[in-house]
Amino acid sequence: MNFQDNPSQPFTPSTVRSTVFTSTSDYDREVSYQRTWLEGDVLGWYTIALSSTVCDTGTLATQARSAATSAGVDLSTYRRFVYVFPRIAACSWAGLGTVGGNPSHAWINGILNMTIVAHEMGHNLGLLPLARARLHAVVGVARPSSTATSST
Repeated sequence: MNFQDNPSQPFTPSTVRSTVFTSTSDYDREVSYQRTWLEGDVLGWYTIALSSTVCDTGTLATQARSAATSAGVDLSTYRRFVYVFPRIAACSWAGLGTVGGNPSHAWINGILNMTIVAHEMGHNLGLLPLARARLHAVVGVARPSSTATSST
């Protein structure tokens, strides 16, 4: 999608399709031992009312889905949404993704490559950000021995 105040289209639908459904999908297939890959559609460009000077992922996602629906797309069968758009300087990240969720969402901020798409969609599949994953692992092994019980 793009914005009323920035209608540029920095990527062709063919480039988006190749990056997501070939490069990223091939990577996912390889690192998952052939158990995960990506299939889907590239829709748009849709111009939304949100200003390109605002970093509001919720509004961006809502307006993008509304634009696709208004164009006749039935989104009810999609479980994962990836929003690709021209760079928004107000957003300090290249990509952002929800951890899990149905549907899940990933935002690609002006830099479209396999590394960013795979990283954000990894969050969509439930992988935590590295810092949180490390914290979770540390918390997971910290058990007081005095409360341990034996099942034997």
